[in-house]
Amino acid sequence: MGEITVAADEVAATELLHDAEVTIGQKSLSGSSSLGPFVANWNATAYLFGGTVDLTPPDLIGIQDCKVNYNIHFDFIFDLNLVLQPIVITFPPINFDFDFDWHWIHIHIHIHYQPPPIYIYWPHVTIPVGFPGVGEFDGNFKLNVYLSGGYWKIDAVSLSMLNIQLGNGASLLLAAIGLAAAAALSTVPFIGPVLAFAVAALTIIIALGGASNFLTNILNQFLAGLVIPLYNQPRVFTMLPAMSSIDPVVRIRLDELRAYVNRTDEDELIIDTSITPM
Repeated sequence: MGEITVAADEVAATELLHDAEVTIGQKSLSGSSSLGPFVANWNATAYLFGGTVDLTPPDLIGIQDCKVNYNIHFDFIFDLNLVLQPIVITFPPINFDFDFDWHWIHIHIHIHYQPPPIYIYWPHVTIPVGFPGVGEFDGNFKLNVYLSGGYWKIDAVSLSMLNIQLGNGASLLLAAIGLAAAAALSTVPFIGPVLAFAVAALTIIIALGGASNFLTNILNQFLAGLVIPLYNQPRVFTMLPAMSSIDPVVRIRLDELRAYVNRTDEDELIIDTSITPM
C-alpha cells in the first residue's frame, strides 16, 4: 500500500474551476416570474465563465468574480386599458315632435332620445422580449468528497444562496422592454398619437425594481444549490499498460480519497489517497 499526494495552489485551483465551468456547460430553464405587476413566461439559458479561487483552511473554496452569461426570452400580456382611456363615440340626441287634432282636442307629443355612447376598449397585447446579459457573483463553497459508481469525485458545493450582481442589467432590460413594447403596440389601430405615452407608462409600471427582481429571480434558479465538479477519477485505473507478456498491465485502486486546504507559505488544495496495486 502506498500514498499519492497532489497539491494545487490558488492559480492551479482557478484552472480547475475554469475546467469545471466547461464541464457544466450551458443549462436551460423555463418558468414564470413576476415582472412588476405582470406575470411573464420565460425560457432561459446560462453558463458560467471566469472567476478566481481563494482557498481557506480547512475546506473552504471561495469563488470571486465568477460570470454568468445568460440569454432570456419571455413574453407578457399588457392590458392597454391600464394606461389608456377607452375611445368614446357619442351621438347627438334625437328629438321627435308630433302634433295632431282629435275632434276638438289638440295633441302634442314630444319624444327625446339620447343614444348611449359606444366605448371602444383597447386590446390586450402580448409583448415578446429577448434579452442577453452577463451577471457576476461571489460565493463560498465547501469541498465534498465521495465515491459514486466506481468513481472518486470532489465537488465544491455552495454553502448559501449566491448574491448575483446585475451591473446595469436591470436598466438595460427595462430599455429592451420599452423597445419591444413599441414594436408590439405599433400594430394596434388608432394608437399612433399615444404610442409613446403607452410605452413610457409601461416602463414606469414595471420600474427598475421590477426588472431587477425579475432578472435576479431567474438567475438565482440557475445558481441555487450550485455544485462545481472539480475532480472525477475512476477508483481503479491503469497506471502502466502491458509492455510484453512478462511485463503485464499495472492497475491501482484508490482506497481512500481526502481533499482539504492546507496553509504553509501559501494556501493549497491538497488531494491525497492511499493506493493498492492490483
